[in-house]
Amino acid sequence: MFTVAILADLHLPDAADTVKETVLDWALTEAKAQKVDLIVGAGDLTGTGTEAAAMRIRLKLEKTKIPFLLTPGNAEMRDPAWKKRSSAILATPRQYDHVVLLDSSTRMFAARDRELLKELTRQGGQNLLAVTHCPMATLDDGDRKLLEQAASAGTIGQLVAGHYHSDTREVKYSLVRGLDPDKAAGGAPALALFTLDDSGNWSRRDIACPAADPRLWPENERREWLNHLGISGMAAPLDSLALAVEAEVPAFEFRYDSIAKLDVSLLLTRLAAWRRRGGRYLSLQLPDLRWRDGILEGDVQIARAAGLAVELHCDSVAIHAPRVKLSVFRRAPEVRQLMLEKMCALLKPVTDAGIVVGVENLHMSARDHKSGDRGFGYTPEECREWIEAMRAVAGTPRIGLQLDIGHVRNNAPYSSLYTLSQWYASMGREVVGFHLHQIRVEEDGSYTNHAALSGLFGKLISLSSLFMAWRAGQLNHAPMFLEIREGSSFESCQALRRELDICS
Repeated sequence: MFTVAILADLHLPDAADTVKETVLDWALTEAKAQKVDLIVGAGDLTGTGTEAAAMRIRLKLEKTKIPFLLTPGNAEMRDPAWKKRSSAILATPRQYDHVVLLDSSTRMFAARDRELLKELTRQGGQNLLAVTHCPMATLDDGDRKLLEQAASAGTIGQLVAGHYHSDTREVKYSLVRGLDPDKAAGGAPALALFTLDDSGNWSRRDIACPAADPRLWPENERREWLNHLGISGMAAPLDSLALAVEAEVPAFEFRYDSIAKLDVSLLLTRLAAWRRRGGRYLSLQLPDLRWRDGILEGDVQIARAAGLAVELHCDSVAIHAPRVKLSVFRRAPEVRQLMLEKMCALLKPVTDAGIVVGVENLHMSARDHKSGDRGFGYTPEECREWIEAMRAVAGTPRIGLQLDIGHVRNNAPYSSLYTLSQWYASMGREVVGFHLHQIRVEEDGSYTNHAALSGLFGKLISLSSLFMAWRAGQLNHAPMFLEIREGSSFESCQALRRELDICS
């Protein structure tokens, strides 16, 4: 018997305080407990190939006293400044016993590995476990043909890859979802074990990280999390509120533009019914404050929305970070000061009423990429800067972060530099509310926000890291609003309740 533990797609950052570190430590402890013969890293163990992350991985692997092999992924190639140094830190032999590594970090096999594969195929019959990062579908025809020839010759008995963050199981081909609690789809982050038995057969067994699976929590902890979970009435506010009343949904958010023309007395009547059925957190999403072509826009709408928030007895309001080009914000301090003072003045009725203000993080858009001059509020540091400035001018600590997890994920290239786990670790104690939604990939490869979030371990965004950070005390236990534009926020809410085995 010969057993190999596969570590894949962790995307470990420089910071050592994220829940990704927790998953890595668990995986290595589990590998030792399983008495594996070899640990293999299948690429993207670091988030951007930095020296600090690479060194921590190397030292932790060495501490296990288990032999290990590592092959890089595309993440290790992201930063040219670090690529050479981190590659040296993570360098290992390419073969060990029944295992061979194939470097596909550039989405094609490295020349030396292509020649190695050809030579092994000429020898034939070795029944090797071949480990690479990129799946066959991403490789060119020549590399796929080499793999097929190696499998036909009996050289490769099992091919293992990562990169897609999801599982596939075929006779001689496996994809593994890996260890990233932000991205692992279909289940909690998992350690994949491949065993060669005495009859020459490879078999696979996955062990999921129990700390990353909230279904294993005690019922009182699951209920506590769900007691903060609510919905947003983005398109049909009154219909959504009626559903929230019926299902006793504890948190609800209006968008100002969808209720601005509704009768306030009607809203108060409907809200009274919701509160009688357990409604606890009411939020109002405010319009944006913009600086466009030297003119401040949105102030009139914000003033009206702030007044409505007071009338409706909201517990919190959410407002995006100011819509202003980063270049203007940095080079024109008078614009920054004007926007700061104006926003605080507009929100004074809200803060005077003791209503919490959540500043929502923004994200890169097609316009940002095209212009080369992005907006402000896309990073944890920028959000912290604005929140602290607002607190100082408004004279209240009741201003924090409205963390939109879809905006974090749909924020390339910053989504690799500031992952969900990093936002949780660095800004979690500033959070006063959450916007939850999934993102969808379009045909051109771009992402669309506000898709249904109907599962704990979805493709592109997994909630594993949120649950881990919540339980570890990194995140404030603040109200969460499912902000779904495609489909129903209520249906996503009910689906999450079912997954946690609590529907009421």
